[in-house]
Amino acid sequence: MAMMADANSTSTPLMDLVDGNATVAVNGTMVAETVAMGSLVVLLTVFGIPGNLVIVISMVINPKLQTVANIFVLNIAAADLSVILLLLFCVPALGYGHWPTALGSVGCSIFGFLFTACCIASTYSLAATALNRWCLIVYPSRYHKTFTMRRSVTILAGLWVLAVVLSIPLVAGWGAIKYKPEIFMCTFDTNGAVPYTIFIVVAGTIIPLAVTAKCYIQLFWTVHRTQDRINQRRSSVSSMSSNQADKQRLGKKLLAALIVFVTCWGPYAVGMLVATSRPVEGWVHVVTMWLALIESGLNAIIYGFMNSQLQAAYKEMFTRWKAVRKEKASSPEPTPV
Repeated sequence: MAMMADANSTSTPLMDLVDGNATVAVNGTMVAETVAMGSLVVLLTVFGIPGNLVIVISMVINPKLQTVANIFVLNIAAADLSVILLLLFCVPALGYGHWPTALGSVGCSIFGFLFTACCIASTYSLAATALNRWCLIVYPSRYHKTFTMRRSVTILAGLWVLAVVLSIPLVAGWGAIKYKPEIFMCTFDTNGAVPYTIFIVVAGTIIPLAVTAKCYIQLFWTVHRTQDRINQRRSSVSSMSSNQADKQRLGKKLLAALIVFVTCWGPYAVGMLVATSRPVEGWVHVVTMWLALIESGLNAIIYGFMNSQLQAAYKEMFTRWKAVRKEKASSPEPTPV
């Protein structure tokens, strides 16, 4: 396949890395890259996996949380959890400095394909959530007709299909996958397949980023204008204050989500586009990848732990867990026969 030829023709051949024969100079830069990516893996393992897993479990076992709005949060958590779990396959590379021999070049290709698809699913899940919240605030009268449970599930399933379709060229000959030692993972080759790199960055990052930005900025502006009108009609504040306060909190939370999205994925998109036309230092790839992936942990905080319904569910789960432990501890040991 074309991508295999590309992977094997670089200055640091994939097969050499797979066989462990490539010699990599151990210098200060490589140590820094190892520390940076190692810290990312640790942070996402310690905080990202439990954070997203709690969201998924809470919504699956608690029927009260299975609302249309929350199903979008569940999808974000599932996508982010997939990204983090796949990232764990890079742990051996952090220790040995090359792609694991047991996984080989085929494993490298499979990883690159799945990792790309899950990252795209994550960015489009954020965009879909932005559209959902935008409709809720800007067009509340249309919301329940537009976002039914069945239609929402169909939309989210379609996003996963789209993510897979956009990633297929990586293994079909248009794109190319290779092991990048500076980030210790297999990903698409920015130089070996420039047209695909531009395509995937625009389709997988810039488009969902633009959709999210438009929705959240208009949403925040709508909430702000509504507050101004309320301030001009002091007599009606008492009847509208509670609902408006909820909208204000939602507006601020989603503005924070937008800032995090732009900060995390913006540098990655710019870095990948620049890399198609000129050489980019290894530390740039490390920093932009670090920022992009750390969002998989931050989303659990923004969309999960800052959600009042989920907060109540977490407390209920924790209370039940403590009660079960207390009951087990107080239960008398069975008398041996």
